[in-house]
Amino acid sequence: MAGEYETAFKESLEVATAAMHKLQHHFDALEESTTKDGNRRQQQLAILALRSICCVAATPEGKHYGVYCDTVVRIIARYMKPTIGAKYWTMYLEHLRYLHHIIADKKLFKEASMLCDLIAGYENYLQTEGDYKIILGMYLQHLLCQNNHMRTNAELAQEHIVSILRALKELFIHMLQCNKEYNFTYPELITDFVQYLVPKRVSTVFTYLSTLPINKTLMYDAFFALLKGIHTVQPTKEELQAHCQRHLEALTVFFQLDIPDRLQQQLGLRHLRVCREMAVFANDKCANYVFTLLYYLVKLFYGLPNPGEFKDIYKDLSGKLTTFFERYGDTLMQERWFTDVPIVVAILLTHVQHHPTTPFTFFWQHMTSVECYIAHLDLIFSCIRLAPRIVETKLLKFDCCTSTRKHTIISLVVSSLAAYSSYAATITNDNESEELFISFRTQLLLVMRHGVSVLDSLECINPESPELKMVYARFVQLTVDMRTPAQIKLCMTLAEFLIRIRHKITIHDWTIFLRRLYKMTLQGYDAKLTADLHAAHIASMLQEHDWPDISALRSRIGYFHTSSPHIGPGECVLQLALQSHSPFKVFLDTKQKHLLHWLETQQFLKYHKSNEQLQITLMDCSPSHYSAVLVGRSTGYLLPTVAIRLRKLENEFDEKVEKTAGLTRVEYLCWAHVKTALLHDALKLQKEILKVDTKCQEDNLEELLQRKEFSSVRIAHELKLVNQAKAALHGFRLFYEMANSDPLIIIEISIDWEAIIEDLTSLALYLQLAGYTDLATQAWILHYRIANTINDDFSSLRSLSYFCEYSEYFMTLKNEMNLNVETARKESFLLNALQQLPILQKRFQNYILLYLCQLGRYHARNGHIVYAQILLKLVKQAHDELPNQQGKYNVVLGTVDVIKFRIMWKHLDGDESDINNQLMQRCLLRDMEDLLERFRGDFFKLSSSDVMSYTILLLSLVEQIAECSANRLCDQFVNSYFAGTFKLLLQSGSGLRLIQMLTMWTWINLQMEYVKKAQIKVKLIEYILGIKSLEVLRQITEQAAVEKKLKMPTTYTNTELLHSGMEPLRKMIPLHASPIQMVKMQLSPSIRGEGSLKRFLRVQCSETLKQFDVLEWSYFMVGCLNARLHFLVEDYENLEDFYESSQQWLQSYEQNKFLHISFQNIQLLSLQHYVNYLRMQQKYEKALNCLNIALVKCTTMRGNVDTVYRINFLLQQSALKIEMCTNKEKERRAGLRRALIFNVSPELNEQPEIGVVKATTVVTVAPASTQKKLTNPAFQIYGSNGNTPVSTATKSIASATKTVSKKENIALVSARKTKKKLAAEIEFQQTPAKTSTTNGRNGTKSLTARKLRAMRAAAATAGSSSSSSNSTPDTNILNQCQRIETMDLIDSDDSKEKENKMPNVVSKTNKSNAHKANKFDEGVLNICQKIESINLIEQDEPKLVWTTAKPKSQTLHEIIEIIDDTDCELKTPESMLGKLRAPPKTSNAKSTTKKGSCIPQSAPKSRSKKTANVLSTDGNSPVETTFVPNEPHIQVVEKIKITEDTKATTTKLKTRTKTEVRTLKVITKETETKIISPYAQTATKGKENAASGSKTRGRPGATRKRAGNGTEENITPSLTVSRTLSRRAKQ
Repeated sequence: MAGEYETAFKESLEVATAAMHKLQHHFDALEESTTKDGNRRQQQLAILALRSICCVAATPEGKHYGVYCDTVVRIIARYMKPTIGAKYWTMYLEHLRYLHHIIADKKLFKEASMLCDLIAGYENYLQTEGDYKIILGMYLQHLLCQNNHMRTNAELAQEHIVSILRALKELFIHMLQCNKEYNFTYPELITDFVQYLVPKRVSTVFTYLSTLPINKTLMYDAFFALLKGIHTVQPTKEELQAHCQRHLEALTVFFQLDIPDRLQQQLGLRHLRVCREMAVFANDKCANYVFTLLYYLVKLFYGLPNPGEFKDIYKDLSGKLTTFFERYGDTLMQERWFTDVPIVVAILLTHVQHHPTTPFTFFWQHMTSVECYIAHLDLIFSCIRLAPRIVETKLLKFDCCTSTRKHTIISLVVSSLAAYSSYAATITNDNESEELFISFRTQLLLVMRHGVSVLDSLECINPESPELKMVYARFVQLTVDMRTPAQIKLCMTLAEFLIRIRHKITIHDWTIFLRRLYKMTLQGYDAKLTADLHAAHIASMLQEHDWPDISALRSRIGYFHTSSPHIGPGECVLQLALQSHSPFKVFLDTKQKHLLHWLETQQFLKYHKSNEQLQITLMDCSPSHYSAVLVGRSTGYLLPTVAIRLRKLENEFDEKVEKTAGLTRVEYLCWAHVKTALLHDALKLQKEILKVDTKCQEDNLEELLQRKEFSSVRIAHELKLVNQAKAALHGFRLFYEMANSDPLIIIEISIDWEAIIEDLTSLALYLQLAGYTDLATQAWILHYRIANTINDDFSSLRSLSYFCEYSEYFMTLKNEMNLNVETARKESFLLNALQQLPILQKRFQNYILLYLCQLGRYHARNGHIVYAQILLKLVKQAHDELPNQQGKYNVVLGTVDVIKFRIMWKHLDGDESDINNQLMQRCLLRDMEDLLERFRGDFFKLSSSDVMSYTILLLSLVEQIAECSANRLCDQFVNSYFAGTFKLLLQSGSGLRLIQMLTMWTWINLQMEYVKKAQIKVKLIEYILGIKSLEVLRQITEQAAVEKKLKMPTTYTNTELLHSGMEPLRKMIPLHASPIQMVKMQLSPSIRGEGSLKRFLRVQCSETLKQFDVLEWSYFMVGCLNARLHFLVEDYENLEDFYESSQQWLQSYEQNKFLHISFQNIQLLSLQHYVNYLRMQQKYEKALNCLNIALVKCTTMRGNVDTVYRINFLLQQSALKIEMCTNKEKERRAGLRRALIFNVSPELNEQPEIGVVKATTVVTVAPASTQKKLTNPAFQIYGSNGNTPVSTATKSIASATKTVSKKENIALVSARKTKKKLAAEIEFQQTPAKTSTTNGRNGTKSLTARKLRAMRAAAATAGSSSSSSNSTPDTNILNQCQRIETMDLIDSDDSKEKENKMPNVVSKTNKSNAHKANKFDEGVLNICQKIESINLIEQDEPKLVWTTAKPKSQTLHEIIEIIDDTDCELKTPESMLGKLRAPPKTSNAKSTTKKGSCIPQSAPKSRSKKTANVLSTDGNSPVETTFVPNEPHIQVVEKIKITEDTKATTTKLKTRTKTEVRTLKVITKETETKIISPYAQTATKGKENAASGSKTRGRPGATRKRAGNGTEENITPSLTVSRTLSRRAKQ
């Protein structure tokens, strides 16, 4: 039947309900039976049905718990009464408790409450002594399950809690009644109550019970009344010990219940009070005394005594306990229950220290005397003495081990540390006795020593053990609470005990503990100990993990060096950690030492570079040579101690390199760093030593040489530094290349890649600045590879910028660098960097923008000019958008302008076939001057990182502009920059750069034929190269001066002073004092005494020069300049051997592609000079062969060299072919007389054949109709192809084909007589008279020319037939007169206008004006006086400008020829170009205004006349074409004195205010003649016009625009340019 009901209750709800009704019918059927057997069968059926319901409820099939509870409450409970019998009742209660447990576990709170109410509704439900356990467990479980019920229905749960607490109270009262009525003793009541009330598996029971309502007090009151009121028989000793053990265990639970109880029930105290009054302990004095002492101790802890009596009570109570333990402890410890007494005390002290709030607040607040703490420690120590006898206990449960006694000792040690922490927070110096403190310290040290020994012996203690964590927490708290030095000292002593168990503490905890100790000692305990603890804390951080927290370490190290008051200026963490003698010293391994030193080094480099003592300390405690080197190289200026140590390391490495096979990889890196550091230090010391205060001008170079200012910049001295840089570069290269063969061990060393990049950058920049470009390229290549290795994209962009800048070099170095691949690789990074450009650091911004600039030049070099222009425009836009760069002209914008200049100069934007139009597109000279002006005045203040880049940019720009100017015969652009860069290089000690700069300067001097200046610079170059010493140069100079003095005559004869035919008036000017080279130029003694020029091709004899190929190339360039000097002075002896050997030398050095490309301009220049020499020697075939070779080289070098070279070669080729034809014709006309023949006026010799006339200043081409028999020149630069003037260079300009007619002889005799008359009249003349002027359409007329025409007309009319036996003097006189006739004496103001107009004018005379003969004498006298007053200040000969005068009676066309008096040889101008653009601008200074002009200004001419090259006349007059020269003009003015009017102009800009000072020069009352270039005149007038119309920074270039078509302002009409040179001009 039971199985039938069990099956039915598992089915559906209907079936279960039907089963419940069936059960009811069954009970009703049994109830009808009135027999005794029927009642028994009802009870059995109830038990079976209840068992079936419990079985179904325990299975997963049980679902209808409401049906189950209804069945029990409504049906089964009716037939189950307490009176049925103890056996059935107890079985019934057990089944109800089991079912309640299942339902409560299912969280069916309503059904569970029905069961509890069912039990509570019975009367006399305690039929046996053990029934209370079932009901007590059921009630307490229902009380605990309401904790979960509160979360779902708090109100209903609260009702259930009140109900169950009432039921518990009734239970305890009923139990007490049963004790009195039935003698139920309940021996395990306390154990059962604690077990059911606080189950071990409910972790939150203490918190839940503390939140019960006030009704719970009724429960506890009834329970403790039950304990107190139970009457029992006297137990045996064993039963008594069991009772004591049970109550001690319950006491520990009540302590835990009291801690969170907000109602302050003080259950532990109430329990001890009950235990003291219990009858079971009344007869046992020992147990009663123990519980009494514990009662008063707990009462004291709970704060019930009078506060004023706390000190005495606690001292008395602690003393009694200590005495009792000392006297009877050993005996009582043999009893099982007494072993729990020390544990209870330990637990009680643990609760007190863990919870200093309620209910134990009173205790710690009144512990205010040392005596109390001493008594407290005595009690603890007495417990520790009893602890070793503890064998087992139920009070403490440990899973780790069974050694309860040791864990008890640890808890007592923790309590002692808590007491000391409270002592330090409470006791001050005022109420602290030294003797008592010593006693307290002694007790504490005894406890701590014993406790640490126990901790060390426990194997179960590990870093995660709660006991160890508690001990550590108490020590940490101690470091916070210490106040006095004595307390701090005691804490340090206690902390030293932890060193024994340091291996059991985690490294992180130990690090924090060291930091706490360090902070505790900051109060001034001991500075040395504080520093040691600080260093130990930082060093301990390195041991926390395999790779510690670097950011935290940096923070701690920064605080150590910055804010620690106890740290000296030279102390570091590693030094203190290694040299410390503190017991807390941290021992570091090699890896940790390296890491700590590296971090401190980084801190030093970033924030403490000026701390010299710290640098020395870091070097002393370096764990390796590499670490010491990193510290030593960090600062720019090395201390003497650091320098000595680095030199010692350098010597060690050098010796090891020499004696052994080599160094290790790290040693090579150290060696490279040491070399670099010593190199920078030497450079800085050299810069300080070479500070030059004297102005480095071109005129005082000789003086600087004599003062030994160049002694420190010689190549021999510079090569020491260069070799050091080369060795450093070699070390870095080996370090990089040995990566696979000698891998680094990261544990031993941490490589500072940033330092490697920094040193490589500095080496590359130094070598680039010094001029050793091949070494600099190697450095940049290594820099690029290492930067890519470490993924430093910004640094790699910097080296890639260099590659793009010198892209032409890498086109031949296929294996070194493929720029197409490398630039494409950086595109993605570049795009991302451009998007983040405004937020990047300034130096990274510059890297990106400079790379874009050089990338544009690279694409322009490859022919992608549009892409290059886009990149340059992008750079400018991005630069202008940067907030910190707005309005600043810095390195980026300077680089943009320089690249634009290079593109325009080398015509990277032009087509190779469009050679003739390349120079016509823009005004290169004007742009060049604008660029220099921006570099001079617009550069903003440079940062330290940009100085080197700016210097390199400036030097390269000056060299390129110097070459550009030299090829265009313009020296006014770079003279000031030469002086500035000369001083800069002199201060920096850059010998090779100084040589290159002097070489370019010399090149310009030679182009301008300033031979004396060029020779001084050659002397300087040879001295710097070490070819000649200063003593040798002085000896040669002194010897030459003595010889010159001995040879110099005391008086001057007419032959020495005058050329043939010079006027007597000009004899007053000594020829040797005149700057005009009227005599043959001479070489200086230092150059003249050398002999062969082949020495410049052989450097094997010089150990210095053969170290580097670039020095050999520089020496070769000096040789080319020396050869040019010899050529200009007509010393041709060794030139051919030198030029032929130089070509062989160039072929032998072609393997060095880099230098071969760098010096391509020198190769072409050498060929150009060689061709000049061959043409002079009339070796035309050889010259033509050289020109063909040169043109081929120009084709291969296109884009690398100036286009002028190719144009020059093409022009010379054309001229050479004409000269070859002329030479052949000359050979056929071998019968002609080779004599000097002058151009004769057509009216003296009316020949149908008129030759081509060549003058030093003006070239006049006869009409085409008259050029039937052209006399071909022997030496010509340019061909007669319409682009350039046709010139002659023969010794005799023309050959006489007919004898001089009678009219010519009469004219010559008249000229001779006029000359004598002029000499006689000049003796009486005091002041010169102003030359009369005539007004005409074409301006002023030459008075001398009018007198000569009047003289000739008079001679022709008279028809004098006087013969001359000696015609040479007459010819010379006529020649001199013709020279005077061609001079246009105009004032300085008129010269500007004439120079701007540049008319082609031919002087014409009218011989029929005979009435002017009367004024002949007066005019000639005035002319001579003006010639006398000429201030000849230039070394070149003056230029003679012809003017046109309108004929009055008859128009005669006369071709006037000017021939040098000393030598009739005429040379062509040394112009490299056939045509140039508009004249270049000059400086910002105002043009000098000169007064007293002898001739008024001519009327202004139209623009068409300014640009016209041909003037035509009407009628039958022949057409004459005059080519306006590009040479100085002679301007004659009157002056009395020279005054200067200074005017300051201030211009305010956005970023700064610029003040310009202009000087106005006024010349009056004296005649003054100046040689002024047409360029200078035009530019001066342009400056004045720009200054009057613009208030900008003094650059008038912005206002000059081309009139007419409105195109680009730089495009100006072309002008035909020639140049006046002396007779020594050799192209």
